[in-house]
Amino acid sequence: MDFATEQHGCEHYRRGCRVVAPCCGEVFGCRHCHNDAKNSLEVDPRDRHEIPRHEINKVICTLCSKEQDVQQNCSNCGACMGKYFCEICNFFDDDISKGQYHCHGCGICRTGGADNFFHCDTCGKFLHDIRSAMILLTVPQQGFHQLSRCLCCNLTGCCYSNVLKDSHRCVERAMHHNCPVCFEVSGLCSMVFHSIILRKEIISF
Repeated sequence: MDFATEQHGCEHYRRGCRVVAPCCGEVFGCRHCHNDAKNSLEVDPRDRHEIPRHEINKVICTLCSKEQDVQQNCSNCGACMGKYFCEICNFFDDDISKGQYHCHGCGICRTGGADNFFHCDTCGKFLHDIRSAMILLTVPQQGFHQLSRCLCCNLTGCCYSNVLKDSHRCVERAMHHNCPVCFEVSGLCSMVFHSIILRKEIISF
């Protein structure tokens, strides 16, 4: 069964279900809705937390309100709760135009189409500073698709465009440095990087 996708979901995703947060037992449209609510300035700092996405095991169908185990189709009314569904990330999304796919090397779902990117195991070894991912997202001309660290299972990933498959400079543990672009541990680049992060944190408050 399918139904009008524009009438369901949240501000982040179009989907036919809500998730039950395993950490606090509350119901949210998605993990981003949970994290936004639980990390707002109005929440006591001691109570702030993020949802462990891989531990989500219950969802609620938005069509019939049936609470159930994580699955693509509702066990009660048969509605499809997400045209794209990943049972590893417990992720649902009806907007399949994003080209979602699960990267086993990164341990998370990505967008852009699995046929357009490849995972580099050498460049993607342990990411010492998760904030390094932020700066790569600002330099798409370098050919980086996304960087991430799965905090639940300690997997780290580096996905590149297929354009760079036979030409990218593969450096072991490259993401272990402060700057994964120039591989400097200290010096000017490090100072600039940390000043950018600090400025963003100040602005965000």
